[in-house]
Amino acid sequence: MADEPAVPVVNLEKMNALGVTLSSRFEQYKKDRRETEQQWLRNLRQFRGVYDPEIERRISPDQSKAYPKITRTKVVGTVSRLMEMLFPQTEKNWGIEESPLPDLSKDDLQLVLDQLTAETQAAGKDATAISDEDIEKAIKSFAKEKAKRMGIEMQDQLDEIEYITLARRVIFSAVLYSAGVLKGPMVKNKKSRKWTRDAMGKLIATVVSKYAPFYEFVPVWDWYPDLSAKAFEQMDGSFFRHVMSRNQFSELGKRPDFMVDTIKTWLRNNTAGNYKELDWEQELRTKGDRKNLTDLSGRKYELWEWWGFISGHDLRACGVAIPDEELSQELEASVWGIGNVLIKAKLNPYDAKIRPHHVFVYEEDDINLLGIGVPQVMRDSALAIGEATRMMLDNASVVCGPMLELNQDLLVAGQSLDIHAFKVWLREGQGQDAGQRAVQNVVIEGHIAELRSIIELFMQFADTETALPPSALGDVTKGGSEALRTQGNLSMLMGAAALPIRDTVRNFDRFTTSFISSLYYWNMEFNDDESIKGDFAVIARGSTSLIAKEVRSVHLDQFATTLTPEERMYISTKKLLLERMKARDLPEELLEDEEVVAQKLKEQADAAAAAASQQGQMIQSEIRKNIANAFKDFALAIKAQTGANVDTFNAIVEGIANGDAKGGGAGASKAGASSGAS
Repeated sequence: MADEPAVPVVNLEKMNALGVTLSSRFEQYKKDRRETEQQWLRNLRQFRGVYDPEIERRISPDQSKAYPKITRTKVVGTVSRLMEMLFPQTEKNWGIEESPLPDLSKDDLQLVLDQLTAETQAAGKDATAISDEDIEKAIKSFAKEKAKRMGIEMQDQLDEIEYITLARRVIFSAVLYSAGVLKGPMVKNKKSRKWTRDAMGKLIATVVSKYAPFYEFVPVWDWYPDLSAKAFEQMDGSFFRHVMSRNQFSELGKRPDFMVDTIKTWLRNNTAGNYKELDWEQELRTKGDRKNLTDLSGRKYELWEWWGFISGHDLRACGVAIPDEELSQELEASVWGIGNVLIKAKLNPYDAKIRPHHVFVYEEDDINLLGIGVPQVMRDSALAIGEATRMMLDNASVVCGPMLELNQDLLVAGQSLDIHAFKVWLREGQGQDAGQRAVQNVVIEGHIAELRSIIELFMQFADTETALPPSALGDVTKGGSEALRTQGNLSMLMGAAALPIRDTVRNFDRFTTSFISSLYYWNMEFNDDESIKGDFAVIARGSTSLIAKEVRSVHLDQFATTLTPEERMYISTKKLLLERMKARDLPEELLEDEEVVAQKLKEQADAAAAAASQQGQMIQSEIRKNIANAFKDFALAIKAQTGANVDTFNAIVEGIANGDAKGGGAGASKAGASSGAS
């Protein structure tokens, strides 16, 4: 490999050309996303119960504009349902395990071999007795322990970034719009505890600074992917849009990874910002809850961030150290700019396996890379419900009160035409006019019942379209027959209702795999703790929670009660207990420590041995008593008759052998009586 240039030389002409190219590409990505933005706006209006402009224009000002927020119920219900399924209280929706055939580093492998050799020699065996199976077993055990430590480290990092909160925002974005985006890993400096020993061996507590990964949620409005690709893996890259204040933009100039002089020059030459409201921003501001805000154009600064592939030649022109043999390659980089001016250019600092963004698509669509969300799925039903509701309210407003036809020529002039209780109408007219009614009731038919049936029909359509029946939202009154409303049967019903969104859960599993894998590879590359590193595999477990916990608990209970004594020898009692506790959402903290369990087992064994010893002493005492009674009866029989026949003797011996005091005494007495009778 050729040596990297010690001091990269910036080629201003080529760097400016790259800035123009990327800025133009950003504008093209904006145009490509415009249709998707319109769909997102429709989804948002539908969620908030606001009609689209083209529909609102057709509604007369004196007609109802009611729009029941059924979509909001379905979106919030879907998010809650997914959160409950994907984040169980007693287990993680991800795991990290050692590979089937772990690939250890040379130092770790030598450590395993040395430990195995020492254990074999300590057992009095020669090292030549170690087989290949023993070595593979030791390697797997060593890798399993490392994977456990890696899992603990990653869980601690996830707790620090409040992963569940971030995940909920990602899920909500995907359900409402179609996609949710998480960006990272990025790096921050944090304080960490550590202890060391001084020269005298005394433990000393210290605080050290170390780097830690963090992630951030990205609103879909600020993310511009390459929509020409058919899959995320095929994208050339994607843009992230940043709107900053002048102070925020100035703060970037204090970071070592940005071009300080370029930022200062731009701020000096541009006293006003370059930000201009986009179409969707203007609509959100004017049609939403921010009508009182003025246009921010010229007051803010719009920056773009490109995460994607750049040629090695262009990166070197920006001052990035690129080896000669990589100049002709496309390298993944992070490039920032404002307008046509570049202010940052850096290679992706992570391994190629770490992606800078992780996307959860609610429902995949062959036409749109970003998929579709819940509002799109139920849009026709939601509009039909809104239309029928408006018709019902308009109809009710007409028929709720009396409507009269008045012939004022037949009424006495000057009287009030107001309608109230006990109203008396004064009329006049002679001849033919006397036969006509001055006040007549006008009857308009009400269709409230029919319109309500239409609303209920489309409510059922919405339930079917979203795979979210009322029972899944907690409404047990619509959960089927009475037999299905018991706790266990209702859980089975909800478990079956969860099956239609299995694909959605699998989509989130792909998101989990991407996100957790990036965290794993970050630790492998940048974590200073070598004891956690190894050849591991990331596992997403979201789809395993689709079965209702009550159903799973019933199956586990039945399994535990049907095991034969021979089968129980193959089952880990503790692991089976843990699974039964997880199915009931019981925390593992309820389990006693291993030392306490061992002490209880010892006490139980000692108590059983003492009881067995006491029972043995009682049996021996009873036998002695039986023997004494038998010989007593035998002596009495001899006294009654000097010669006892063989049958009598055998009966006595049998009574003694049976150890039955009553039987032995009775048998001997019976034998004596028989002898006396003879």
